[in-house]
Amino acid sequence: METPGSLYFYCPECGEDTLHHIIRARFSAKKKMTLSGVAECTECGFVHKIELSEEADIEIPLVLSEGGSTRKTRIMLAPEEELEHGTELMFGESTIRVTRLEREGVSLKRAQAREIDTLWAKKYDKIPVKVTISRGPRTYSRKVWGAPDEEFEVGDVIRFKEYTVAIKKILTRKGMVNRGFVQARDIVRVYCAIVK
Repeated sequence: METPGSLYFYCPECGEDTLHHIIRARFSAKKKMTLSGVAECTECGFVHKIELSEEADIEIPLVLSEGGSTRKTRIMLAPEEELEHGTELMFGESTIRVTRLEREGVSLKRAQAREIDTLWAKKYDKIPVKVTISRGPRTYSRKVWGAPDEEFEVGDVIRFKEYTVAIKKILTRKGMVNRGFVQARDIVRVYCAIVK
């Protein structure tokens, strides 16, 4: 790993964390990542010794579900990273969501990465949003796909092959939303009516 050209450090002269230009440094990444050397504060120009030390990332077995398939791979995480069911992580260029933390075959509700034997997750770039459509006395169920942070707003129009619908209300884990918007990750079901 290359030594960075600048980092935020505590400046004794300024009395706060400021951006520092690294003048010279030695970087090591074995059991711990360490950076020691000399830096200059970009705010006041004070030159002083710096030292940064943190545990190196660890590799954890990952069971990743995507669509109808599952594959085994590995993920690098900081040992002290707190994880729980529902935690979202970046894996390559994809977002994944933790579905299970396992240690010695037992599920954990919450744990640091260093305490986990296997991490189970599913790809989370696009998620299904359940839609209920009212047409007179009949109702129909459909599904649309959206990014987890995509917003669905009461009054929005959704086009299906057979018809166009307008969102009347949105059910979330916290209750019904009759005005405003909700992110796809928080939606339990969207209720719609057919529009002409």
